Amino acid sequence: MSCKMNQLSITFGKKSIEKLSTLQNLFAEKFAFIEKLSDEEKEAIQHYARVSMIGASTRIENAQLTVIPPLIGGFKSRVSQAARCRI
Repeated sequence: MSCKMNQLSITFGKKSIEKLSTLQNLFAEKFAFIEKLSDEEKEAIQHYARVSMIGASTRIENAQLTVIPPLIGGFKSRVSQAARCRI
């Protein structure tokens, strides 16, 4: 039995390549910032993202979110800093 795969060929122009390169550099910067966070801060970001996703899903279903746990005390300033870095 043989399996034949279709191939797709894409050619990127100079502007597209420059935009992709810029995007790659931004991602690398944000990743480096996240890597420097403590395990507690990373866990808090993951928890916040999970709650946000649940909240978004809940809003889509036209329901109400009843309990949102508070963020870790000293973590708020780091979250604000991360938001300014557009993470």
